[in-house]
Amino acid sequence: MGAKPMEPAPAAAEGQAAASESPTVAPTAEIELKLAATAEMLAQVRRSAVVASAGTPVRKHLDTVYYDTADRRLARRRAALRVRRSGKRYIQTLKTEGELVGALAARGEWESPIRGPDPDLSVITDPDARAVLGVILPGDLAPVFATRFARETRLIDVGGGGAPAAQIELALDDGRIETLSRKDPICELELELKSGSPAAVFDLARRLVAEIPLSIAVRSKAVRGYDLADGRDPSAVRAGDLDIGSQAPTASAIDRILRHCVDHWTANHEVVLQGVDPEGVHQMRVGLRRLRSAVSLFKSVLPGEPAGWLRSEARWLAGALGPAREWDVFLSDLLAPVETAHPGRAELSVLRLLAEEEKTRGYAAAQAAARDRRATDFLLRFGAWLADGGARSGTEDARTQSLDRPIAELAANLLDRRHQRVLKMGRGFAGMAVERRHALRIELKKLRYAVDFFAGLFPGKAARSYRRALARLQDHLGHLNDVAVAERMLTALIEQHASGTRDAAGLGLASGLVLGWHTRAVADSEPVTCQDWAGFAAVRPFWTRGRVE
Repeated sequence: MGAKPMEPAPAAAEGQAAASESPTVAPTAEIELKLAATAEMLAQVRRSAVVASAGTPVRKHLDTVYYDTADRRLARRRAALRVRRSGKRYIQTLKTEGELVGALAARGEWESPIRGPDPDLSVITDPDARAVLGVILPGDLAPVFATRFARETRLIDVGGGGAPAAQIELALDDGRIETLSRKDPICELELELKSGSPAAVFDLARRLVAEIPLSIAVRSKAVRGYDLADGRDPSAVRAGDLDIGSQAPTASAIDRILRHCVDHWTANHEVVLQGVDPEGVHQMRVGLRRLRSAVSLFKSVLPGEPAGWLRSEARWLAGALGPAREWDVFLSDLLAPVETAHPGRAELSVLRLLAEEEKTRGYAAAQAAARDRRATDFLLRFGAWLADGGARSGTEDARTQSLDRPIAELAANLLDRRHQRVLKMGRGFAGMAVERRHALRIELKKLRYAVDFFAGLFPGKAARSYRRALARLQDHLGHLNDVAVAERMLTALIEQHASGTRDAAGLGLASGLVLGWHTRAVADSEPVTCQDWAGFAAVRPFWTRGRVE
């Protein structure tokens, strides 16, 4: 299919139409929330009291083709260009991905009727939209994938009385994404805010999730379509850099930091469900740990009630991911090097087989927790809390005053407290018992998360040097912890199979071989570990020098 070129266009006067059959619709901020479902769940949604009372649904079949350049220029810009056929009409839409707030997506959208099935870029005149597109030459665009699904929509009025009224469109989509050679099912529910507060979207979603086990759905149809077209599985996502701005009010900075942690968690949700990238479990768990650490960091200014459930729910979900992550680490970092050093040892092969079985069970538990309605409600509850004011919600006058101050005034103080706590716990490091080093490792991790949250406020080499010294020390203590965790896991594994038909003695021998190998390695690296502790303790905190940006 061809495409019309994107040509420079002069600024149009207000109300002036583009040179096409009709003007481009002004951009809108589309606020929508998506939940994954099954066919039976969609049937349950239809029977739900809140949905059934909304009246007769509107049903239609939607065929949509998505276009991009061969080098995926639009996808790299987090944009999607599509042409949708509705009866005899064709609607072209350019959408951009916006921020995710507890699964609520805010997307830019420019929509226009066009004459036929091929894209017509001449109807797009908005400067923001044109900046997203860049230069698109004739013949650059080609179909990438299509979506074909039945959509059933209802308008639901919520709120009223003492709360602000809102109108939400509920859409049930059932169909497929397809390329020339592959297909992927679509079965999902979307809630789009038409008017009123975004909090109403979360409230309605929570009411539905309380009845029906709907689950988190973060990836849009466009993202899924690109992955399908390019034969790509979802990949693990690390936490990106965060620059909150020194003049941001403390309340806004807290909300942004917490949202950053939640986005890190949800970005890895689909990776955990696919189960093909071990790093996905790790990164999802890190996101939840960062969230708990952030809540603890700001406990003096956060309302107590949300701080409590944020910590407890993050602890529950991270704990459910624990066995999968621990067996991943054991197999790749602890068992594999021993197998390489001792090839052909039958007892090591038995140990690997049993560990792989435990890993499989761990992944099943992790995936069940990720799909659990408790995890979905946790995310929705967080989104509702942010929409209702976030850190400012339910605060007293004294706390409100603290929340209005620039975050830079609080950041250095919080960092210094954590740094001093680590130095105090690290006294006598060289002769420290394993248990005390484990406690120190946890405090170092909390310090590192705090440093990551605030590093953007303190530019320069000092911050980078501090982070490097902290990371080196964490790596050493992390391996020590991995060995201690492996000892616990192997003890349980031996007890589990002690009375079985497998060679329990051989299993004990293999476990001793692995633990002995790494205990010796830890002992050999002790001088370097002590040097790294001394190096970290000597590094001057970066927040005590230079200026806050």
